[in-house]
Amino acid sequence: MQDEEHALLFARGDAAGAATALARTLREPEQTAARVRRAFERAQRMFGLGSYLDDQERFVLDALDALRAP
Repeated sequence: MQDEEHALLFARGDAAGAATALARTLREPEQTAARVRRAFERAQRMFGLGSYLDDQERFVLDALDALRAP
């Protein structure tokens, strides 16, 4: 997650930072919706079923190649 792009980040234990981020989230609904959309799209790309299946296929093909190697 990137600050401002996907979320409003703050340091762990930073109550003032959390309050500021929450206030912005509530005060800026359009920007918040855009961040949520970008975060969702990023999560779909990184963690969606398609990526998983592509990784599994690549693993199986690599394993077959290794078995065939002399």
